[in-house]
Amino acid sequence: MFKKQLNLIFVLLLLTVDDIPNKWSEALFKKILENNYDCIFFITANKDSIYNPEYKNLIKNIIRNGYIIGNHSFSHSTNNWNNNFLLAFIDFQKMHKIIEKEFGYKMQYLRIPYGIKENTGIKLFKKFYKYKSIKWTIAVKMHFNRFECQNTVECNYEPIRINDNKYYVVLFHPTKSIVENFDKIVECLEKKYGKIKRLYE
Repeated sequence: MFKKQLNLIFVLLLLTVDDIPNKWSEALFKKILENNYDCIFFITANKDSIYNPEYKNLIKNIIRNGYIIGNHSFSHSTNNWNNNFLLAFIDFQKMHKIIEKEFGYKMQYLRIPYGIKENTGIKLFKKFYKYKSIKWTIAVKMHFNRFECQNTVECNYEPIRINDNKYYVVLFHPTKSIVENFDKIVECLEKKYGKIKRLYE
């Protein structure tokens, strides 16, 4: 089957980071902040690491600097979501309430773990809490310290509309290799796909 090619003319790249907070999240955030790149950080509890004082300060700093925090579910586990759709609703609801209570911040975007399809529970959660889903167009992966950009099939190579703009959405994970190779990755992304959206133009 013939695959569509990316039409990258005049469409910015928007960075997103999944699975924060962890031990590499702060270093990756600093790289993004120093370069004034816009980014959405998708948060999960990561075995209650969100309650770690160091990680709480990181989340406060992300919000304070004008970045968006997105909901990546509390458990990051999709086990049994298809068997009981309410589990998905409860998982995203729990993360939503924690962030609102701990940081006074109301999230409005979510990303489903592992890119699985929305079930009834997720659709109900989005409707009740007025959320929007953000998938990704380009997944950044490292293989033995060798950088690879992979275009994902699920978005059909089309830009994603966020509010009134369209973006090619880049997916990062906060890992040692991503942090250490960040400048090289960004250079490659902009050369291959287009300009990265800045937080403050």
